[in-house]
Amino acid sequence: MKKILIAAILAGSLNVLVHGEDKKGPFGGYLQMPGTFHTEVVPDKRDKSFHIFLTDLEFKNPTVKDSSLDVTYENEGQKPVKFKCEVMSGNHFHCIPGKDYPNDKGTLVLNANRMKQKGTAKYPLPLRLPGEQIDKKGKSAPTGHEHH
Repeated sequence: MKKILIAAILAGSLNVLVHGEDKKGPFGGYLQMPGTFHTEVVPDKRDKSFHIFLTDLEFKNPTVKDSSLDVTYENEGQKPVKFKCEVMSGNHFHCIPGKDYPNDKGTLVLNANRMKQKGTAKYPLPLRLPGEQIDKKGKSAPTGHEHH
């Protein structure tokens, strides 16, 4: 039983490494591969919104052409919150949450359509890379040595 569990954990870790989800994307955001493309979520430091890029398998060619994006915040016991997504700069979406968005633990669900290819990505909140720890303020912090 232990061998099966270890194999499953390693397979999941390899899957993350193969898809590039273990590091920040080309726009400084968090990556997932919901299908034959990547989503990259970049938090906007000014507010609770996100800039979301739909890129190809090589993390290039972000596009909004023949593409759409539906973003929802979900958390058990809370009402889902829809985001309003608008095209920005012709290459990505800017998604602004409804007023009831708590910006805490939960999941950011992206139903993406990139050039007629569909996929769903689920980003646990707060956003972080695999292995990153979250501090008491809910901010991601790199693992390793603590600085005092």
